[in-house]
Amino acid sequence: MKVCSLHFNKGLTTQRGRILNLHKSFLLVQWVFQNLI
Repeated sequence: MKVCSLHFNKGLTTQRGRILNLHKSFLLVQWVFQNLI
């Protein structure tokens, strides 16, 4: 049970990290776009 919950938490953190990276790259693209205009 403990191992299962640990694995589940690991999956959640990786998913959260992926979303954070996507958000960061989106902000970066937005910033570059604003600077071009």
